[in-house]
Amino acid sequence: ASSHMDYERMKDGGLNLQFMAIYIPPKYHGPSATTYTLKMLFEILHAIRQSESPSSFSAKAGDFGISATNFPPDGHLGSQSRTNKIYLVKSIKDILLAVKNPAHNVMCWVISIEGGNPLNKNLSLLDVFYDLGVRAIGLTHNPHNDLGDGIGVSNPKGLTPFGKEVVRRMNRLGMIIDIAHLAKPGFKDVIRLSRGPIISSHTGVRALRDIPRNLDDEQIKEIVRRKGVIGIFYLPEYLKKFSRKKDSAEVKDVINHIQYIADKFGVDYVGLGSDFDGYGGITYGLEDVTYLPNITAELVRRGFSEREIKKVLGGNFVRVIKKIL
Repeated sequence: ASSHMDYERMKDGGLNLQFMAIYIPPKYHGPSATTYTLKMLFEILHAIRQSESPSSFSAKAGDFGISATNFPPDGHLGSQSRTNKIYLVKSIKDILLAVKNPAHNVMCWVISIEGGNPLNKNLSLLDVFYDLGVRAIGLTHNPHNDLGDGIGVSNPKGLTPFGKEVVRRMNRLGMIIDIAHLAKPGFKDVIRLSRGPIISSHTGVRALRDIPRNLDDEQIKEIVRRKGVIGIFYLPEYLKKFSRKKDSAEVKDVINHIQYIADKFGVDYVGLGSDFDGYGGITYGLEDVTYLPNITAELVRRGFSEREIKKVLGGNFVRVIKKIL
């Protein structure tokens, strides 16, 4: 398949908790970004509603990206049988309810927005998105937006006054603050302003691959101090530097980043943040979502205990969700 995932392959890969982040293409600004986001929200909520009916469904998710994983470019979720169900996670209770469901194909979705443009400098829209089920926001993508500077900005500054208001309001509402893509001055503002855990949903370790998109040890230490979690992505060129164009990353390269955090800072603060369907290239052994068991196998091979592996595969993210939501 040309994409990394669809509904059937998500089930085959054993995936049952997913951050569904709406990526807003750069061409959308202001009201158009808000409209685009609402359209994508409708597609997600429609798929969830369809999953609650006894009949099978085929939904088109639209062209949206995700923090931890992205939908396929064609947006097709595939079909779902009578026993399946998707739970929209608004609080930790929704995950607990899903666990009690006897169906083996239960899936939980946490809706996230990648970048603050849809807020259109209007704090009340944050409450509207919250009421619609959004529970996480990545403050920026790579460029500058109304909240602050992303990692693609030269000589970046910290959060804007509006960005600081958003952080404070997210704290009061109980929303997950995602600092992936945020430039370091803005990161420092989040650390100063925010209460409780923060996440970096999809990133790498700068000590292993020295690029602005990855986190340095100082940033990792701050996330750990707040008992947050860092999701390691599978993007080949962000995991390692290649000596030849035809080279690519492998499962072991993903685990190198996981192990770096686990060994130096603790296994409680690292998880999976694939960015599936949000990047090009191939990471061998993780060609699509059905290959996720290869991560488990490599963790076992390296001596991680069963308890530690469960934390990496989702337990750490569930802990943060429980704390914030």
